[in-house]
Amino acid sequence: MVVRRVRPVDIQRTGAIAKGLPFTSSCVILLPVVFKGYWQPMAVWMSAWNGTRGERLLRHVRHCTSFPCRLRGLTFRRNLDDDEGLLLVGHREGRADTAIHMFFVFFPIAVIWMDRNGQVVDTQMARPFRPLYVPCAPARDVLEGPPTLLQRVQVGDRLRFGG
Repeated sequence: MVVRRVRPVDIQRTGAIAKGLPFTSSCVILLPVVFKGYWQPMAVWMSAWNGTRGERLLRHVRHCTSFPCRLRGLTFRRNLDDDEGLLLVGHREGRADTAIHMFFVFFPIAVIWMDRNGQVVDTQMARPFRPLYVPCAPARDVLEGPPTLLQRVQVGDRLRFGG
C-alpha cells in the first residue's frame, strides 16, 4: 500500500497560521489533517471475483480500511457505476461492527457481508436514507455495490479480491 506522510511543513504551507487567520479558520483548514492522522493512506483499487462461480463481479472496488473511509462510505455520492464498488474491511467479526447507515446516500445499493474467509454470510438491498442495516450473522467485511450485484451473489459463495 502506498502511503503519504503528512509533515508539519505541509501544514505551514497552507498559510493558515502564517497569515494570522482567526483560530476558527485555521481549524477548518487543519481539521482534515488531524482527523486522518499522521499517516494518510492512498486509495487502493482492485477487482471483486466470485470464487464459487468463477466470474468477475466488479472491475473497480475501492479497498477501505481506515475509520474515516469506512465512515464516509458512499455518502454524498450521486451515483455508482455498474462496475464499481466499495469494500469496507473490518478488524474483527461481529454484527454491530459491520452495520451500515444510508444517511446521505442518494441511490439504492447492494450490501454483501462476508466473514474473514470471504464467505458471504448475508446480502441485502439498502435503500437511501435508512438509518441502519445489520447482518443476520457475524461478519468482518462489507461489499457495497450496484443493485444488480445481488443477482450474482448468494449466501455461501466465497468472494476474493485482487488485481
